[in-house]
Amino acid sequence: MDNEFKVRRTRADNRTKTSNDYVIAINKNVKEQLHIGNYAAIRNLFMNGYYKEFPEWRTMVVFGKVVIDNRLNDNEVAVDQTLRNSLGMVSNLINGKPVKIFNLERSFGQKLRGVLRPGQFLCMRVNYPSHNDMEKGLCRVSSNALKLLDSNDGNSIWIECCVSGFREDIKKLFNEVIYENNAEEYHKNEHLIDSYFEGIELDKRLYVDRLQKIGGLNGKKDIDYIKAVAGLLLAHPDYDDFWKDHGIGRKDVQRVLNSIAAYGEWMYGKETSYRLKDQKLTAFAYDEHSESMIREYQDKRSREREKKDEENSTPKTGKKIKPSVKPNEPFYSMEELYPDSNRVFDMDIDLETIRLDKYYRDLLSLNVLDTVKIKRRWLESLRDDIIDYGLIFILTVFAAVAAINKDNITVLMIALPISMILTILIMHFRNK
Repeated sequence: MDNEFKVRRTRADNRTKTSNDYVIAINKNVKEQLHIGNYAAIRNLFMNGYYKEFPEWRTMVVFGKVVIDNRLNDNEVAVDQTLRNSLGMVSNLINGKPVKIFNLERSFGQKLRGVLRPGQFLCMRVNYPSHNDMEKGLCRVSSNALKLLDSNDGNSIWIECCVSGFREDIKKLFNEVIYENNAEEYHKNEHLIDSYFEGIELDKRLYVDRLQKIGGLNGKKDIDYIKAVAGLLLAHPDYDDFWKDHGIGRKDVQRVLNSIAAYGEWMYGKETSYRLKDQKLTAFAYDEHSESMIREYQDKRSREREKKDEENSTPKTGKKIKPSVKPNEPFYSMEELYPDSNRVFDMDIDLETIRLDKYYRDLLSLNVLDTVKIKRRWLESLRDDIIDYGLIFILTVFAAVAAINKDNITVLMIALPISMILTILIMHFRNK
């Protein structure tokens, strides 16, 4: 069976078949043919429309709960609004958009923890932390997100995402080896490019004209082209005059290589499943001072871009045209500092942001603007309930004991277990 599907919106009755999670609906035949279990990963190749000369692509991946809907054809998958937004799909422009779906592998421990984690999931967009929060072993989400999770400020949450072997290996090779100019380590792991890109024919848009004219890239194709781009980066670090002499930015070349990685993950046909990764992390509500500074920075960059738009307006009509991005000039880039996902994905309102430190992004194999799902840590909610209700219960018991006499001891023996049961029920309904 071809693993490429047309996206459809979910129906109302799809939602009734699951609770507290996001929905991916397929028919029974697709589920059996692709060996998909209770959860599926879905991926989409997103192309940033602001970058043409030096393409900026990402393979967006998110997972959801599988429900069966036999009204769907074998080439269709119904995806709810939140998951479509997670994949970078504008809500009214989904018809004809291809996606691919895979089984999501979970360990026994993850399945067990899934059963023991009641409460609501939230999808959130990953972005950089404020400077004060770096290397602190914490993340930031909105106070509204904490309320929806029924979690308290400073409690732990579970962060979940899905990864493939392709993404883990290639991301590490590119980010930690090639971009760090570690030629010796690159030669030890160069075989990963052969392994993962074997048989993949690169999209013609990934062959950048200006790039092919330097460094002996002209005429090279597919794997040879990838290795030539990697070799160019390894040979010339940031401070090398080579980039200035050729009027091209090293960051632009990295953008091309990142796009090649995204296209490779999209096209890779040997991957039969994604794996769930999860991480427990303390979550605090946004600090308004830090958020206002980030917003000011984003607004400043936006004004700069609008000014560039005006400069690029056609002289006769004054009509704005799509900007032609120059080297080293971030323009609604996914790779700039604090990228604005509303603008990058061309959405009026995108998913809410989770500010996540680089250590945890690397641990979970995440890029900035990838999507994660978060959920409260139930044990800490239980702890809070014990503090809230347990103290009242103990005081009540002490008051009852103080009032004991021979006439009411029988009543106390009945009231004590009833009080315990009522306390447990209150805690249960509060955490359901």
